[in-house]
Amino acid sequence: LKPNTDKTKKVVVAMQNLQPASSIQASLVYSVKEEITIELCLVLPATAWLKDSSIEEEAFAELLVSGQLQFMLAKQLNTSLGLQELITVLTRLKLQVIQVQGSTVSLHAISRQQEDHLAFLLKANSSTAAVSLEGRSSNKQLLAAMLDHIVTELA
Repeated sequence: LKPNTDKTKKVVVAMQNLQPASSIQASLVYSVKEEITIELCLVLPATAWLKDSSIEEEAFAELLVSGQLQFMLAKQLNTSLGLQELITVLTRLKLQVIQVQGSTVSLHAISRQQEDHLAFLLKANSSTAAVSLEGRSSNKQLLAAMLDHIVTELA
């Protein structure tokens, strides 16, 4: 490299067996009079494993009673966001709103690879600013990573 110049090199690496919340680590080594190493550690957000969902209300209900979603996790948090703002944030996270009934919202997401379904029930209490979020999935690791990501975004 010449002084005050930039050089870009695109590197595409195939990842296999990568799980949500796992880190991608790499080293970049280059030499200009002396060897320099740059360590990289990336953690992809849980939403990177999701694709756009389009499930009908009836199919969602069948999914809930099918027994496929054997893992359940729940979180509670306080937020200053109103219900409509909560829905806006959640849809940006690739969660499809299935139904809104009062202050309760049913949501769905699906993974890119294995087509693991995620179902969420959000209950907002406007008088206390408390929000409870219950999630169900066949992929416990993706469910946990997604719940943590949602809580971070809503807090």
